[in-house]
Amino acid sequence: MNARGQGTVTYDKTKRKWIARIPMGRRDNGTTIYRKRQASTKREAQVARQALLLERDTQPDCATPIATNETLFKTFADDHMRHEASNELRATTCAGYSYVLHKYVYPTYGNRMLETITSIELAKFFSTMRDDYSASQVNYTRAVMSRIFNAGMTHRLIDDNPIRRTKKMRPRPDDRVLVQPHWTLEECQEALTASAGTPFDLFIRLAIYTGMRHGELLGLFWDDIDLDLRTLTVHRTIAEPKGPRGTDERGTAPYFNEPKTSLGRRTLQLSDDLVNAFVRHRLEQVQVIERTEQWYWTNCVFTSSNGKPFWPSNHSGYFRNFLRANGLRHIRVHDIRHSFAVNALELGIDLPSISRALGHSSLQITMDVYGRGAGALQNRATDGIANYFGRDSTK
Repeated sequence: MNARGQGTVTYDKTKRKWIARIPMGRRDNGTTIYRKRQASTKREAQVARQALLLERDTQPDCATPIATNETLFKTFADDHMRHEASNELRATTCAGYSYVLHKYVYPTYGNRMLETITSIELAKFFSTMRDDYSASQVNYTRAVMSRIFNAGMTHRLIDDNPIRRTKKMRPRPDDRVLVQPHWTLEECQEALTASAGTPFDLFIRLAIYTGMRHGELLGLFWDDIDLDLRTLTVHRTIAEPKGPRGTDERGTAPYFNEPKTSLGRRTLQLSDDLVNAFVRHRLEQVQVIERTEQWYWTNCVFTSSNGKPFWPSNHSGYFRNFLRANGLRHIRVHDIRHSFAVNALELGIDLPSISRALGHSSLQITMDVYGRGAGALQNRATDGIANYFGRDSTK
């Protein structure tokens, strides 16, 4: 079949679909580029083939595919992230995807047409990338690219997602691992003792007692705290743009965002220890304001030395210094969230209560993340019931 042939209609037993396929032109290496459509019946596939032929033959020149703005990977991906993805994903997620595309993907595939990118070259691309980056980073890049190809399929710019024929990368023992084992109850107690009388007094207590996300903690306003009712309400999170700072309007300061999940907007009860910690923190902040020449009032509970919100990455650095200075085992702030969940399970707190406190969108997510601990609780429950009736049966 030459590049100007009339195409074919065939049945794919694997997909259980009729496939209409016509040639659209040739690549530089001489291989033919095809355009495909799937259909449920042979008749529909024949109609689809005629429609594809009409599209091809009404183009001014179909000897080779035309690299329009709509089919270039970079242009299409940027348009998708700016419009469709921004309506489906959180701003921070979109920013992360765009950062990955610009840093890892566009240098190689930015000026390539969507339909010319094959799974074979993508497999080589991910394998080469794996030489310098962790498996999780490569797999994250793979997932971002897969989203772009899926969007291309939705708009019928391509007929297949080549990412589906590539394999995820497996972690290696020498990979750098960010996630650290959670703090035990004893380690949590050591951290609470070490934080007393330091700027991390309230922060450490909130993280250990509530399991709030780092961005939720730094995004707390004083208006979110009701010491009379002894409640804290999560209304927002704080995030920072990816890449170098100060490159655009959003790159000059961290920004506030909606909670991560639909149930992320939640109200938590404060213990006596937390109420007292809030009172201490407020008094200390007032003293700082009085001796600071220029204080930016942002209503944030946790602020930098001039009252502005913390950059999360800066605060993570201060947190690491706090751990090092007090001889505490290093974990990320987010790992304290895991510590809250695992320790709560070990103390016998029910999973739905833990899920609501964490702000997970569903109980299933909590089960997926902490399934091993939940399984231990399940075994404890079944053993307890069996032991109870077993004891009675021996009488």
